[in-house]
Amino acid sequence: MKKHDLSVIGSFNMDMRSTYLDTELMLVIRSKDINKQLEESMVEYERVSRQVLEDGTYRDPYHVEPIELTKKRQRKIFLVQHLLGWARYLF
Repeated sequence: MKKHDLSVIGSFNMDMRSTYLDTELMLVIRSKDINKQLEESMVEYERVSRQVLEDGTYRDPYHVEPIELTKKRQRKIFLVQHLLGWARYLF
């Protein structure tokens, strides 16, 4: 059975360090009215957000052009990920 009276508000960083050391803060509210208000707000956020389509292109209501990574920056990212990846949850 799906409940429509429970809302969870908070933040959670999706990285290993946060998972193990700092899971942030969450607020749980049981209220159908608040749940409905939050759902309406999220629908509006999604409506005006930049979305990745199935073919990998973007639906962008603001026509923002992404900045491409230079080869030098790509190499730096690769090196950091592969040389320091083992310690990612320590930083």
